[in-house]
Parts: sequence; structure tokens; C-alpha cells
Amino acid sequence: MMCRLQKLPFFAAILCVMFLPLTVCAQSEEDKFEMKDCHGRSAGICLKGKCACDEWQIQLFKRDGKEWGLITGKTLESVQRHLKKNQDFDVSYARFFHIAVDDSVMNYQRPGKPICKTSCSSGASIGSSDEADRRDEIAEAADDLLRKTLEEIIRVTRQLAKIERKVGNPYRAVGFVMKDYANTLKDVFKTQKELRGKLAETSATMASTMADIEAFYGAMQSADTSAQQAYQKLPVTARGLLDKDETPETGGAWNNQRIRDFNNSITLQTLDLNQNQVTVTVRSEVDSSNRVTYQLQASDILHQTIAVQSTDAPDRWLVTFNTDGRRITKRTERDSGALTDNVSKMALFFSSEQAARAAAEALRASQ
Repeated sequence: MMCRLQKLPFFAAILCVMFLPLTVCAQSEEDKFEMKDCHGRSAGICLKGKCACDEWQIQLFKRDGKEWGLITGKTLESVQRHLKKNQDFDVSYARFFHIAVDDSVMNYQRPGKPICKTSCSSGASIGSSDEADRRDEIAEAADDLLRKTLEEIIRVTRQLAKIERKVGNPYRAVGFVMKDYANTLKDVFKTQKELRGKLAETSATMASTMADIEAFYGAMQSADTSAQQAYQKLPVTARGLLDKDETPETGGAWNNQRIRDFNNSITLQTLDLNQNQVTVTVRSEVDSSNRVTYQLQASDILHQTIAVQSTDAPDRWLVTFNTDGRRITKRTERDSGALTDNVSKMALFFSSEQAARAAAEALRASQ
């Protein structure tokens, strides 16, 4: 029996020589690729470096073996490079969110072998060539958007960690603003990842149209715009910390925030928390000399009175609170001079619910 088994490879080699070209027999399995025509039907095999393909494809599979997406490209190297880049991204994503690489249902960890797709006729491939190029361009751009968002989340998280290690943490308010920004980024990233999966599923469907693919990519771009807008709303201190690693001189957080007051006029408001000191400056956008400054100790705030309230305008939110009997110093400056008064209640304006809730949380933690 052993002698017969030992002869099997010899007979297999003889059959290969009899029925297939010698070059095919000599190549390893890794260098052989399945060929399919434009209808998805098998069209034989080809050897690496000698495949005449209209397009290369790599199928992507879920744990249950069902196909969920498709990588396409003009060359074998391009689809393999695209696959490797996204597999590396899966690892970064899993490491940052503390999950197993294989936890995500739709990832790039279960790829099929590259397939060489040939055209059915020379005329048919001309019209589809532009679409194929656009699909590849969109897939690459969509992956870049995902990577950019994750890199920004990591950048913000690292700076937050540095802030939180500060003894006494005088920059706590900046930290609260950046946490709010990080949460916005995570929401954007989740949306983009879901859309990227749907885009890949759509691309893998024979009946898909470029309009379907463009729509999903457009939604990913809209999510990216939301992230950029969130960044633009960051105060100068937070942006300086992120972009230049500049430690703020004070705990200023919501510097020169543009808000809409009850008269529907735009006001510039700064909420500055530095150690136990709370300073609020409000001034007119059209007349900077018209300014009101409030000063108080954070320990004087009655925390149970801190409340976040909506108003009749979607871009106008309030944070209100009372003090424990000690007065809030209110200094009003105008062309005619300055007037100092004392008050026991305050109302701060914010342009969004997220900003208002982050400020309320910072006030509660500012003792």
C-alpha cells in the first residue's frame, strides 16, 4: 500500500504534463489565479504575470461564509495593497476600541483569493472602464476618510490623557470640551464604518448602479463634514493643544463662542475655569467695548441647581445655576464707564445641547 501511495505524485505529474501546459504545472498554487468572464462564469486559470485581466477582484466574507464586499482594481498588486491596508486598519480599530480583530462582522480578515476578471467583448469594456475606475477611486477615498477619522480620535484621546495626568488638573474645562469633541468623532466614525460596509456590499452586487455607490460615499463625506464643523467650534485653547501641543495658560475652554441670545443677536461668550475660579465674559459681536464680566468661586455654586435648558431656538441652550448666598461679581463696561454689581443667579448661553451639557459637567467638577 505504501508503495502505491508513494507513486501517486509521480502519476499526478504525468497527468499534469499530458493535459496542461508545462508552465502551469511548474507554478505553485499561490501563483495560479481563477479567471472569470464578465458574467461571472469560470474561464480557466492564469499564471501570475501572464494574466490578461480587465479587472482584478478580491471577495470579502463574513464569519458565516457569506460575501459582504468586494475589492476591485486594475492590477493584482493594487487589490493586494488595498487588502493589506484595510487589514492593518482593522487591527488599529480593534486595538483602539479594545475589541478582538475578528469581532467586527464586516472586516477584511476573511478575503478570498484574487480573481482575474476578463471582458466579454472589447466594446463592452469601454463603457464600463470609467465606472470601474470611479468605483476604485471611491473605495480608496472612503477608506481614507475612515483612517482620517480614527487618527483624529487617537490624537484627541492622547492629548486628553496628557491633560488628565496634570496634578490638580487646572485645564479640566479644556478636557471636557475635547471629550465632547472625541465623542462627536466616535459617532462620526461609527456612521462612516457602517456606510463603508454598505458601500462595499453595494459594490459587490451585480445589480448595483453608480448612483447607489455615489450616494453612500456622499453620506460618508457628509459625516466627515460634521467632524470638521465640530473641530471648527473648538475654542482656541483646545485647538492649540491639539495642533501645536500648546498648554493653555489658564483653564479657558469655551473662548469667544458665538451664541444667539434672546434678542436673536450674536454674542461672544467666554467661560473660563481655572482651578476654583470661574470667569464668564460676554460681549457684543458688533461692539467689543460693550462687555459684561462675571466672577465667582466654583465652590460657591450650588451644584444641585445646575441645569441644562432648551429654548425656542435649536441653536440656543442655557446652563443656569445659583450660588450658596455669596454674590457673583458682575462688572458691566460701556463707553460711559463701568458698573459693578452682585447677583446670585446666572444663565449661560450655548449654541448646542452637547456644548451646554459639557459645560454643566465641567462646572460640577470644577471645585
